[in-house]
Parts: sequence; C-alpha cells; structure tokens
Amino acid sequence: MNWKKYKEMPSDAKQNEVYYIIGLDIGNDSSCMAFYNLSERVPETIDLSGGYGKPSVPTVMQYISETKEWVFGEYAILNRGVGTEVTMSALMERLGRFDYIDVDGKAMSVANVLALFVKELLSNVKNINPKAEIVGIVAAVPAYFSEQAHEEFERVFKLAGYEKELIGFVPDRECVLAHYYQGERISEIEKARTLANPLYLRRKPY
Repeated sequence: MNWKKYKEMPSDAKQNEVYYIIGLDIGNDSSCMAFYNLSERVPETIDLSGGYGKPSVPTVMQYISETKEWVFGEYAILNRGVGTEVTMSALMERLGRFDYIDVDGKAMSVANVLALFVKELLSNVKNINPKAEIVGIVAAVPAYFSEQAHEEFERVFKLAGYEKELIGFVPDRECVLAHYYQGERISEIEKARTLANPLYLRRKPY
C-alpha cells in the first residue's frame, strides 16, 4: 500500500500494526532508521545490528565479483575476499554529481548503489513484524545537498521501489525521529512547508 492510499484510510484502520511509517537518516558514515509506534505514539529506533543493539550501520555497500553478491553495512567492512571486491562508501556526498562506479566491468550509478542500500535498510522492518507493510517514508537530507543531489536522492527511492511510499525530505534527523511520519499530521506538514523555506519538506504528500 502506498502513502496516498494509507492517508485516505479511516483513522481506526490506520491503527493496524501491520502498517509502518518509517524515518530514515542516511549519512556518509552510518545510517539509522526509526518507525512510529502507533500504540505508544512515539518514534522508536530500529535495531539494525541483527540483535546486538546497535541503532546504526555503516553506509557501505560491497560487490563480490566471484559470487556476484552484494554485501551490506558492517559485513561490507569486515569482509576480506581475494581483493577483487568493490567496496563503496561516502555515497551520500556523491549524489548530485551523477557519478558512476565500475562494477564487474559495467558502469553503475551511485544512485543505483544507494538504492540497493536503502532496500537493505528497509528490509529490517520485517524483523519487527514479518507481515510489516511500509506505507510511508520520510528521509533526512544533509544541509549541503544541492538541487541536483535532492533530485538524485529522490530517484534513489524510485530505483529502490519506494517512490509511492516516500512522503518527503526533511533537513535534519530530529524532524525525522520526532515529528513527520505520523500520518494524521500531514496537514501540519503542509502548513510548515508553505511557511518555511523550500528545503523544509521538498516533496508534496500524495
């Protein structure tokens, strides 16, 4: 279900714990994620460490040419192959340049690599609830982002298959974790968007 359909649902139907509204903070070094707890009405950080209690993972992707597999987060840092693997980091700061990386002899855009990272991040929602359905996503963006970086970051979500779930971008992590992914507050977001600068929320809600 996409954000538009979720927003139009009756309030009581939105209380179904299968539906998740996610806040993403993707940084150059590490990334973290939270969901809005409907019963407690507070945001909760999602454990991305596989049970070790770490709220974040390194923003790193690695391609292993021998097996043609992608490795994500800490595994990409700890993995030591035969030296032919391609390790990619600092992905966020490369957005807006429309850079490409050589992967197995083929040019792959940084946006495509980051899209794989986003998909891996969001797959962790299934660890909370195997039946989880992501209905909305709000992502923090760095202050240094150019217009081109914003455009390419939005393309990342399209490539990851979450274009219709993307509610918008906010300029800092505090907004993501505390304010902007409760569906009932979408009218407040629109008010803030019209009153604040254009970076406050870059994408109109569906």
